[in-house]
Amino acid sequence: MDLPDKKYQVITELLNEQLEQGNTFVLTVVSNSMSPLIRAADKVMVEKFVPEKLHTGDIILYKYRQTFCMHRYILKRKSNKAVEYITKGDRFFRFDRPFSEDKIIGKIKAIKRNDVQLDLSNYSCQIKTRIFSFFYKIRWYSYQLLKRILFLSLLAKKCDRFFMLD
Repeated sequence: MDLPDKKYQVITELLNEQLEQGNTFVLTVVSNSMSPLIRAADKVMVEKFVPEKLHTGDIILYKYRQTFCMHRYILKRKSNKAVEYITKGDRFFRFDRPFSEDKIIGKIKAIKRNDVQLDLSNYSCQIKTRIFSFFYKIRWYSYQLLKRILFLSLLAKKCDRFFMLD
């Protein structure tokens, strides 16, 4: 759901203000991009984002175009002296486009569905999400390696054609 520019800006400022004061806030999920863990109509509790306390597998809320997105944090990388974050929705095959730290609003602390609350800071829950995300991380690096191999093989073919080695 895209929001008009002014509304989006005001909502973002209000959310950031609440988090800076040490408060948390609750949002209702409108998408199934994180299913089966988080489904549409679930409530999520958002806490302040602290970069040093972010771990692989944590679910973060961030600004994406003129809306908000809530996906699993996989890794961060340095690109042109800037740090970029890589995330992924559990339901999707593809990784999200990398984005900068200033886009992150908060970290999901808990999920509530049908009067049952799942605390994501629970030790057993953290272990499960880190194991789950470990495989995403392996997939990310495998994908990057495959892209480089394909690029080099295409480059080698072009060089072969140029030097008529075919």
